[in-house]
Amino acid sequence: MIPVELRLTNFMSYKYMDEPLSFSSIHTAVLCGPNGHGKSSLLDAITWALWGRARGVDKRGSGTDDLIHHKEPHMQVEFAFELEGQIYRVIRSRSRKSKTGVSRLEFQILDGGEPRPLTGETLGRTQESINKVLRMDYETFANSAFIMQGHADTFMVKSANERKEILSEILGLSVYDELEELAKEKRKALNDRLKDIDVRISYIDQEIEHLPTYKQDLKEATAELQVVQQEIKDAEGAIVKLREEKAVFDMKAAQLTELSARSTQAQADIASIEEQLKTLEHTAIKARELTARKDEIGAGYSELVSLRKKEEELSAAGQQHAALEKNLNAVKLAIEQARTSLESNLKHLTERKASLDKEVSQRSSVEAALLNNKVRLGEFDKYEAELNAMREKYSDVQKQKAGLDAKVQALEAKLAEEEKRRSLLKDDDSCPLCKKPLKTHERHAISAGIERDVASIRTQIDAGRSDSTRLERELESLTTTGKSLGETIKGKDELKIVEGKLAEKLKAFAKASEEITVLNSQISKLNLKLVQGAFAEDEQSELQKLSSEIEALGYFSSEHQKVKQRLRDLQKYEQLKANLENAQANILTAETTIATLSSQKEAKLNAFADERKKIESLSNKITALRDATKDIATAEDALATKKEVEATVLDRRSGAQTKIDACKEQAKKKEELVKERKEVAREAEINDRLAFIFSKKGIQALIIENTIPEIEEEANDLLHRLTGGQMSLRFVTQKDQKTGGVIETLDLIITDGELGDRKYELFSGGESFRINFAVRIALSKLLARRAGARLETLVIDEGFGTQDEEGKERLIDAISTIQYDFKKIIIVTHLEDLKELFPARIEVVKKRGVGSVATVV
Repeated sequence: MIPVELRLTNFMSYKYMDEPLSFSSIHTAVLCGPNGHGKSSLLDAITWALWGRARGVDKRGSGTDDLIHHKEPHMQVEFAFELEGQIYRVIRSRSRKSKTGVSRLEFQILDGGEPRPLTGETLGRTQESINKVLRMDYETFANSAFIMQGHADTFMVKSANERKEILSEILGLSVYDELEELAKEKRKALNDRLKDIDVRISYIDQEIEHLPTYKQDLKEATAELQVVQQEIKDAEGAIVKLREEKAVFDMKAAQLTELSARSTQAQADIASIEEQLKTLEHTAIKARELTARKDEIGAGYSELVSLRKKEEELSAAGQQHAALEKNLNAVKLAIEQARTSLESNLKHLTERKASLDKEVSQRSSVEAALLNNKVRLGEFDKYEAELNAMREKYSDVQKQKAGLDAKVQALEAKLAEEEKRRSLLKDDDSCPLCKKPLKTHERHAISAGIERDVASIRTQIDAGRSDSTRLERELESLTTTGKSLGETIKGKDELKIVEGKLAEKLKAFAKASEEITVLNSQISKLNLKLVQGAFAEDEQSELQKLSSEIEALGYFSSEHQKVKQRLRDLQKYEQLKANLENAQANILTAETTIATLSSQKEAKLNAFADERKKIESLSNKITALRDATKDIATAEDALATKKEVEATVLDRRSGAQTKIDACKEQAKKKEELVKERKEVAREAEINDRLAFIFSKKGIQALIIENTIPEIEEEANDLLHRLTGGQMSLRFVTQKDQKTGGVIETLDLIITDGELGDRKYELFSGGESFRINFAVRIALSKLLARRAGARLETLVIDEGFGTQDEEGKERLIDAISTIQYDFKKIIIVTHLEDLKELFPARIEVVKKRGVGSVATVV
């Protein structure tokens, strides 16, 4: 993968690029600029565009929003790259539109300069397409093409076992750990399956052992069933005969029931006729009694009619009386309301006068308070004069102190100059001013003069500082006194407010006195009206008129009530008169009906006697058939018991047959389980072997062992060029144990041409970097080859700051040597002296309000 073009929008420190950053004219270039200005951010932009990964962003994308430029809602990176002669472009963006954010990813191939989309249906599908084209993921790219800050020595500073772990990660051997774990899990699952099969086979064997017993149960149940079924057949024949006898019994019983019902109905009819006769006789007696009271009823009814007419006249007078009383009450109420209103007004005026009298009584105390307040206000003029004088003094003292401080500062500067001259005189034999060589006595004379000047200046500085301290204390005293006077003077404003309030009160007292005079006049007038009754005069006239009309009407409610009570007593004669008119006709009708009902009663009694005789005859016949009914119930109970026995035997036979069939099925199942067990056991053994093959002692150890020579060859080739043939390295994968035998390891032995073998920790920073660089380049090339990709771009993001001048030159020479192995090499540094050592450079600078800007030079 070869970078072609990069455009950033709101990505980290980059706000916007007018033109994309082009890598077309670059082969080997230095990416330079001050620390923190955004050099590494360009590299983060490339990896984020291709894989959505960068510093601080994990596989799940956590931390992505931290890449967005400060306070911006959206970021986007466009990255074009060349691979095997074809140009591709990736556009990845991120927006903060919701809590989880919104990401978009586009993938294109530039076919003849025109973009052709390779974007998948989802972001994940598109990422898979990018990985497929690149033939590597983020980890592979970062570990091969990037030598990032703080990562070059990761492999070297670890222990032997940790180096093996890192090498395993770089080589992607973790997939074998996953395969080993999968094989172990599969083996465990298969072993569990074997145990389950063995349990099931054992259970089947236990079931099959009972097969002879099940067959004997079937034979016995079949024989017993034949006997029970014959007994059921015989019982059912006997029950048929008994049921025929019961049918005759049921017919006779039905006849008896019908006769009994008819007899009961006859009795009810007779009782009903007797009840009617009793009622009619009672009606006839009552009618005769009413006829005997004919004169009494006539007199009572006549008085009732007369009193009803009189009550109508009294009711009309009563309504007129009620209307007059209602009007009279309304007039009385209006008069009372007028009185109440006058009394309420009088009370309100009296209360208002009492309140004003109380208020005016405070006039003398308010006048005294106002006089006292004016005296106190006069005292504040003296305090204000004192405060103004103090402020003027404070300003004078402050100016004096400022002058002293400036003088002390000038003296301190002069003292520093003199001490500098004294120091120069001690360190040099020449004059500190004209640089002319001095003789000993001249040097001593100048030194003595400087010492005198220094002593004099220090004396003046001490005196100035003492006076300044004195003045500072005086300022503090003036400030304290001034604050106290200021607090005291604040009370003047409060007194002025009080003076205003007291003056307002005196004005209010004058108004109150005027109002009291008016109130006294109003109160006297109201009292006179109440005493004379001079209010509601129209209503009082209407009251006299209504009272006269009520008296002239002459209506008395007591007399009316007596008439109503007498009407209630005579009310019964109205109904008695109506009953008397119907009494003669009722007597004749009752006597006729009594004769008819008596004839019907005689006929019903004769019919009832005939029915009773028939009932007695049928009852005798039914008694003879009742035993047959009892025998049917006994026979049916016996038959039901035999059928229950039959059902039980059938269940036993069916259960035995079912168990026999189940044993046959279990035998077939056992054959299948035995066959399955052989297959599972074989698969478990295969996975056991695979777990070992995929383990660190298996194929992983073999891959590492085969890879070591390749790493050594690449690393030593570059290390030889970096050190002028003075250094080489080798890996030791096994070493002897003190207790005997060998153990797996990955120790690193570094040979110095001058000092022999040394520990890695004993090499200087520059030497360590050369070793790290050589091993890191070797690992990068190895990783790229194993991924099936060509390592055509190399980014070096550290190293120069730890190198001496000779080391820098050799590192540059080494980069120049390996440049033919790569299409693009980018070296990241902040050192100014390296800019001109490379044919091209990408300069990064951060501008205020604009952000980082990258320019190809």
